Amino acid sequence: MKSIKNVMFVVIAVLSSLMCVAQPLEPVQWSTSVESLGNSQYKISFKASVEHPWHIYDMGPYEVGGPMATTFTAEENSAVKFEGAWEPSKEATREQNEVYGMEIGYYEGDVTFSHVLIISGISESMISIRLRQRLLVTQQRDHFLQLLRIAASL
Repeated sequence: MKSIKNVMFVVIAVLSSLMCVAQPLEPVQWSTSVESLGNSQYKISFKASVEHPWHIYDMGPYEVGGPMATTFTAEENSAVKFEGAWEPSKEATREQNEVYGMEIGYYEGDVTFSHVLIISGISESMISIRLRQRLLVTQQRDHFLQLLRIAASL
């Protein structure tokens, strides 16, 4: 009987400690917008609102062994052509990182990533974009990967 109490005590202690160090469920909130530019061109934007003390990596690219950059990947759609590259609304904070042994960039607070699209042959379309980001707490090593699928109507 005493051993069952000891086991239960250990289980409760472990679960309690996990709850104390639990990370927020969504330290980054994403919103989307679409702006018509005329001539079948649209500007699609994804705004990240990053809670303090979290931040997200910039879009890189980084060499093998570096951090996982924030990426946007669109599903195949023959009616949609992406023009140019994704453009962030502000410069990333850049600093030498001892863990990766290279200079890395990251965003804190609000940042918007935008891209120009050309839609052909249809009046409306649904774009599905997969977002991959790695979140980390400023000045700590805690991080986790977040994969999101974001859809926007054009």
